[in-house]
Amino acid sequence: MNATLTREGKVGHARPYEFVSANTVSRHVMDNEVGVCLNVGVRCKGMEPEVMGWADAVRWLDTKGDAYVFEGWYQDSDEKLHLQAISKA
Repeated sequence: MNATLTREGKVGHARPYEFVSANTVSRHVMDNEVGVCLNVGVRCKGMEPEVMGWADAVRWLDTKGDAYVFEGWYQDSDEKLHLQAISKA
């Protein structure tokens, strides 16, 4: 992880376990019109993230995002926001 999405919705230095809400992620994605690589649940070996554009990501967050907290980061030179969705249950 090179840069983490913080609780304030800003991109900062890498901080593991910086959990953010769906609203924070949605606001960041809309403001920056950034694409998303989404993993839902625990990351597994060989599990491929779902890649979506910013509009589809915002729709997904609006319909399903309240069930999760998220870790978000930018990795290397990749311009997409990488999201790990972790169940609140």
